[in-house]
Amino acid sequence: MSVPSLDVESLLACDTHLRALAHGLLADVQLAEDVAQETWLAALERRKGATGPVPAWLARVARN
Repeated sequence: MSVPSLDVESLLACDTHLRALAHGLLADVQLAEDVAQETWLAALERRKGATGPVPAWLARVARN
């Protein structure tokens, strides 16, 4: 599996997808926003260790 390009622009392009996923996983809107924000922090801190497509990688981070 190739390492995706996780520059800031690539990450931000996935914002709507990530927030929709978080809202789908959690009934509480505030908790969903917290998960999305924590996922962004993790993505920025650990983006060099990412594998696979960016949206799928972000979804794994959010679910975990």
